Amino acid sequence: MNPITAGKERTDNYDFQFRADDTNFYFAFKLNKAPIGTDTYFGNGIGTNLRLWIKTNDAATVYTHFLNVAYKNGTAVTTCHENESLTENKRKDVADWAGLDIGATYGSDYWYVEVTLPFASIGATDSANFFVSCSSPLAIDTTVEAGKVQPTNNSLSYGKWATSPHSTWDVDADINIVFADVKLGEKIILPPPP
Repeated sequence: MNPITAGKERTDNYDFQFRADDTNFYFAFKLNKAPIGTDTYFGNGIGTNLRLWIKTNDAATVYTHFLNVAYKNGTAVTTCHENESLTENKRKDVADWAGLDIGATYGSDYWYVEVTLPFASIGATDSANFFVSCSSPLAIDTTVEAGKVQPTNNSLSYGKWATSPHSTWDVDADINIVFADVKLGEKIILPPPP
């Protein structure tokens, strides 16, 4: 992540929600600004990119999977990744996860993404841990070589993690989801505040 220039503020923000049924995990995400990306400049660090970090194995000290959804000139481009190690970043690119379905729409002040992810495709059974992050530059600088990080890129994560999930999973800042607790058709009861 590139530091923000002194005296500059970023007002980027987003909302998201998790739900589930008996076989699928559902993730809805809304970036509250227009997404950025072209046919040449798109993806993590280059254009607007949503990342869902996933940990499905309690023994893992890093992520087990992650999903990128990048904005590319009006379309959503998805890349799936699995970690071949439980203790270090050994990313393996996967062609697709069986049953994965992505829908997206955008406007002048939003980017909305819906994800349907079958539990079986990520080896989840009744729960998993997540981090949500979104990165986006303020604008595309076409003088930067295609594929290189944009100088105004900023990454926003839900929760303040002490370390990035690719190096050490921060169990104090992640979102632990028990799928039965967010099941569609069930009333969600939030615990009382501490």
